[in-house]
Amino acid sequence: MTTRRAIPGTRRRAVTPDIRLAVLTEAGYRCAVPTCRTILAIDLHHLDQVAEGGGNTASNLLALCPTCHRLFHRGEIPAEAMRVWKGMLVSLNEGIGREAKELLLFLALEQRPEWFSSDGVLRFAPLIVAGLVRVTPGPIGQAQLQQRLIIAYLVGLTSGLPSFLYCTERLSEDGLLYQHFGEPLDEGA
Repeated sequence: MTTRRAIPGTRRRAVTPDIRLAVLTEAGYRCAVPTCRTILAIDLHHLDQVAEGGGNTASNLLALCPTCHRLFHRGEIPAEAMRVWKGMLVSLNEGIGREAKELLLFLALEQRPEWFSSDGVLRFAPLIVAGLVRVTPGPIGQAQLQQRLIIAYLVGLTSGLPSFLYCTERLSEDGLLYQHFGEPLDEGA
């Protein structure tokens, strides 16, 4: 383990409530370690340590459970892994736009079309690239009016979609629509 030198004049300041909320929301109020995802207690970890000049910005903080936080400081989780996990969270929260989230919700519906034209498949492109949606070429048919061949594509969610990508949308008790990305919500609650 390497010895760290503190930058003179640096001291830890409390993370403001708005930054804390942003970091916890980014992680879905769970530990950011993909194999952990604990929800009981969450610490905020500085990617660039305060003693080395790191600040309390959302881009420098990562939500971790106390166990994973301790494992990092003991040297059992590499700093590069923490940065990769932060990047994954940022990608999930910022890289998938509203339309892509709506398409994920659409594909999760039981009553929906399964076959799409090539134009329709293009709308799913960001989700296909991210590995969240699969496309299978289907039967080739001939359009009656234009006498040209058309291909239909079967579009669906990939099998084994990670639970932290599970997406639901609900109305809250006060009538506001919100989206939830994480473990499936208990519909009986």
